[in-house]
Amino acid sequence: MPNSKKKRSVTSFGEFLKDKRQSLKDGGMSEEEVIQILLSEFKKLSEEEKEKYEERAKESRRILQQRQRNKREAEFQKRRDPFEVIQETFVQDITDMGDKFTSKTDVMMTKFYLINFQILCHMEEAHESHQTGHIPLEIGLLEFTLKDGITNQYHQFVKLEDIPYGISSYALAHSEIHKIPILPCKFGTSNYEKITEKIMNMVQSKDMIFTLASNEFWDFRSVQNSLNWIFQQVNQENLGNLKELARLFQFLITFAEPHLKPSVQDCIFKLSDSKYEYKPDTYCYYHCEIDTIHCALGSVRRWAYSLFETLCPLYGCEITKNHILIA
Repeated sequence: MPNSKKKRSVTSFGEFLKDKRQSLKDGGMSEEEVIQILLSEFKKLSEEEKEKYEERAKESRRILQQRQRNKREAEFQKRRDPFEVIQETFVQDITDMGDKFTSKTDVMMTKFYLINFQILCHMEEAHESHQTGHIPLEIGLLEFTLKDGITNQYHQFVKLEDIPYGISSYALAHSEIHKIPILPCKFGTSNYEKITEKIMNMVQSKDMIFTLASNEFWDFRSVQNSLNWIFQQVNQENLGNLKELARLFQFLITFAEPHLKPSVQDCIFKLSDSKYEYKPDTYCYYHCEIDTIHCALGSVRRWAYSLFETLCPLYGCEITKNHILIA
């Protein structure tokens, strides 16, 4: 059975037809009559004139082919594994960042930022609520350089005025992990403008904010969603997409010593090391008092300690009390 959808070829006569058709059709001619007349006129054109229309046809074919490629690529992307797409984004982020470094000194002096949140719950788990995303209860943000260690920190509990319908039981269950009161959080703040102002004043480069991505990216997404949520409360543009910490770690190791090529999983394992979990003063005042390791500030501090422990010797940086808590 013949294909009813014939492929249209782009030709020099077709380009000529585009220029001349409308004036003849406006005179009342049928499409068939127009084509017959213009075909006769086209044959009378000089070779130079025909060549101009052929060049136009080539450009039209190029544009059409590009559109077809874009369409196929879009269809391919729809069928791709979303985790694979995210992984590629992570890799590209680090590649773009790495292109800015020309020496170890550049890396040593660069300010990096680590961020983490404790959350209300994973709202996707509460199917009956028909809601997605994450709402923050605690933020931990840390600034560091390899040369100077931890240079700035911001910690804040978030006081919610209410919680979304249908997720109370999930929120209470999640609260058993981090021990942060749901309602009311007496030591939190609902002044979201102040929170966003603190974040913006501290972060000097949006391209240098990192968090860990493990557990099928649940942790990464919860941090990104929480950051987005904070800025949405004040209708303010946020800091953009966060970058992935394990790939930063991997890159910085190999940049210093090209023969060292740890896997991403090795880097995640190192960053998740329990070595500093029970060191005094690693956590915020509240989580220290109740002896709970699930603390947003504690997480970013432990990540920093792990980074310093490996990277400072590779970059020739002295480890001081600003790098690793000694207790």
